[in-house]
Amino acid sequence: MFSNIKNRINALTYNNGLLLLLGIVIVLVVSVLIVALLSGMRRNSTTSTPTNVPGGSSTQHKISPTQKTIIEKTTKNEVEDLPGIIGKATLSDGATRYTFSSPLISRKNEVIVKDNQVIFERILVPESSKDPGYVRISQYEKEYGKPQQTIRGSRFYGNLIRTYIYANKGFALIGNPITDEVFEIHTFNPTTVENYIQEFGEDIDKDAPAGES
Repeated sequence: MFSNIKNRINALTYNNGLLLLLGIVIVLVVSVLIVALLSGMRRNSTTSTPTNVPGGSSTQHKISPTQKTIIEKTTKNEVEDLPGIIGKATLSDGATRYTFSSPLISRKNEVIVKDNQVIFERILVPESSKDPGYVRISQYEKEYGKPQQTIRGSRFYGNLIRTYIYANKGFALIGNPITDEVFEIHTFNPTTVENYIQEFGEDIDKDAPAGES
C-alpha cells in the first residue's frame, strides 16, 4: 500500500516537473516572439518617416508646419479638399495654380498641380516668432548646410532680399540676410539650380544690382 502511494507521488512529481518545464519553454518562446514583433514595429516606425538629412529629398515630407502638400504625393483632389482656397487658374502648360490665404494680404500661399500631382508649393512664413511656421535662415543652414546658390534681388521684397536655393534638396528660401528672417519657402521636386530659376524663380530680380553671395 505504502509502495503504491509512493509510486503515485513520484509519478505526480514527475508530471508536475514536466508541466513546469513545458510552461517555462512556452513563456520563453512567447517572450522571444513579443520582442521580435516590437523590434519590427520600431524599425518600421523609424523608416516610414524620412528625416531632414542634408543631401536627401526634403520634399518627401513636410519641412514647415504650415506646409499644405507633399511634392509628387499630394493629388489634385486632395488639394481641392484643402481649406482656404481663394483662387484657381489654369496655366499655359496645362498645370493648375491654386492660391490660398496667407499671413500677407498682398501675397498668397500657392500650390501648383500638374498631371494630378503637386509640383510646387509657396509657403508664406509668419512674421511673429510666436506663430507656428516661423523660421530663420540660419536654422536651415544648420540643418542642410550652405545653399547651392544665393541670389540677391526680389521683385516683391526688394533688392536687399536674397533667394537661397537648395535645388538638389527640393526647396528654396526667400529671406533677409540682415535679420536672418525667412519670408517664403518654396518646395518642388529636386532639380538643378538653373531649372528652379527657370520654372519657379519668377520673384528673382535679374535687374537687381550685382551681389551674389
